Amino acid sequence: MLPTQDGGALVIGRVDQRYSVTVAPGRAAVRLDPQLAALTGRQVVSRRLDRWSVEVLAFYVPKASRSAKVDLIAASRTDVVASGA
Repeated sequence: MLPTQDGGALVIGRVDQRYSVTVAPGRAAVRLDPQLAALTGRQVVSRRLDRWSVEVLAFYVPKASRSAKVDLIAASRTDVVASGA
């Protein structure tokens, strides 16, 4: 938390996400986008995909009052690890 001159604060948080997909037996393979292909070392997956990403969020939290609202001022997400078969 970083205090602001108006009595509010800038708050930065992190969300770690894991996303798993299982391709139904007998279904076609899924073509991966270039970033996931680079992380997995595969162009397509036909059984499963596991993907881990990190999202960083920045909020402005105003000084407390009845009408004060927290504002999301920035967000960024990127995949950091992926595997597939």
